[in-house]
Amino acid sequence: MRKFTLLILVVASQLAGAGEADKKRPELNAWNAVQASYKIHSGGTAYSELPTKNDSALTIVFRDEDAKLVFDQIGPDVKEVCNDTAGNRVRQKKGVYCSYTARLENPANSHYRCWIGIDLHTGDGTMRLTC
Repeated sequence: MRKFTLLILVVASQLAGAGEADKKRPELNAWNAVQASYKIHSGGTAYSELPTKNDSALTIVFRDEDAKLVFDQIGPDVKEVCNDTAGNRVRQKKGVYCSYTARLENPANSHYRCWIGIDLHTGDGTMRLTC
């Protein structure tokens, strides 16, 4: 009986641990927190300027598992114009641009990154990334 009780406790603790791991993974069709950075600007993102009366955009960037989920949803791949290194991939739809970088220069970096751009005057998706 003690062995059976011990077995049940071990299985229950494993299931509890698995539940915690599942909670950390973002779910589709659910509101999930994302760590992101944003910029309100005019012009492109690399050499942006202050927003103006005629030109104002919001660009949001995020990475890791959240970016992979978006990357997987917006396929297929498009031709990479900024970096044609073997294995790199890009997917883009209107104001959403996601990339997969095969080789990372720094292990702390992420393979997946996504940018979402919105023209704040029209509300349209706009991608203002520069190489």
